[in-house]
Amino acid sequence: MKKSALTFLSICLLFGLAGCGDKNDDTTNLPESDTSKQTDSTGTKEGDSQTLDISTLDYSSPSIVIEFGEVDALVDLASKAQSFAVEEGTIAKITGLYSKGGSHPSIDQDAGDGKYEGIVMFVEGDYDEPEDKTKVEVTGVFLKGQYYMEFHVPAENIKVVE
Repeated sequence: MKKSALTFLSICLLFGLAGCGDKNDDTTNLPESDTSKQTDSTGTKEGDSQTLDISTLDYSSPSIVIEFGEVDALVDLASKAQSFAVEEGTIAKITGLYSKGGSHPSIDQDAGDGKYEGIVMFVEGDYDEPEDKTKVEVTGVFLKGQYYMEFHVPAENIKVVE
């Protein structure tokens, strides 16, 4: 009988202490209607002073240049971008095939056997989208995204190559 009473009291104390937790802890969810600062694909909130304006960067001397046909170089760059091994702010110029597949366009290289290897582009601004598999030269900058380094390209830096 004493064991049952002690067990019951212990359970009551446990539930009592659990209910006394800090009501202002950080696990409280913010209301979904709070859109005062929305997050873009790079994880940066609108209005933050640290937002990089890619239109002001100097694209004239990129530190990475991948010519048309350099499939292995593009595969290596894409792999490094996925593992955050490309430094933020790195300027790259890539010549390849414009691809419309997916929610974002990509710049691809023909790896043979009908396979294409490439990297997703986040195009900034309005532009006349080239036809699928058109040879283009793009110059952009790598920015830190939530899941990988993203290749951001100003719309004026997409040039069709003859």
